[in-house]
Amino acid sequence: SKPNQTFQKAFFIIWLVWNVVNNFSENLSFDFSWSYPFWGFLFFFCVGGFIEDSFFNRMKTRSLLLLGVGVWLANALLAYLGWSVGAYDTSPFYGITAICLYLLILRIKPGTGSALGKCVSFIAVRSLDIYLLHWLAVLVLQPYFLPLSQISGILYHVCFTVCIFAIALVAAAVIEAVLIKPIQKLMDKVFRQKSG
Repeated sequence: SKPNQTFQKAFFIIWLVWNVVNNFSENLSFDFSWSYPFWGFLFFFCVGGFIEDSFFNRMKTRSLLLLGVGVWLANALLAYLGWSVGAYDTSPFYGITAICLYLLILRIKPGTGSALGKCVSFIAVRSLDIYLLHWLAVLVLQPYFLPLSQISGILYHVCFTVCIFAIALVAAAVIEAVLIKPIQKLMDKVFRQKSG
């Protein structure tokens, strides 16, 4: 059964309050030891089950877009001012941005044969591979981007993110063509012979 809105709002508010306190404490170097149960990405794992039925998804597209852009800019500004601990993974601003972005992507209704539709499908079927490969791309590219980080914090992170995404996407497509597809064909052939 789908959780009701009261549960959704209570869960989100508890996470938000905890995460704000935790984010403040980390950036002020104050030890806030009570991390369970919202440490790391557990919130995103839990909210993934009902985010499409949440009160966020009942917002108008323009309101959702304004909220997403607003919290992203607030997060970028705080990071630029020195509040960078957790800014790009566990901060409450980052979490709300991710939720808004996901719901906005769901509202894109490209035709299946359109260029946008093909692009969305190409990325969607490789999304897990991109996630698994992105940190390797970070480790490879970070030394080359580090000198640029002093120019502009926001510009640096936008450019860095685009490059990481592009490399992870290309790597995912290459690995799929060179490794995964041949293994799938081999497994299909082996199991067809056994079943026959």
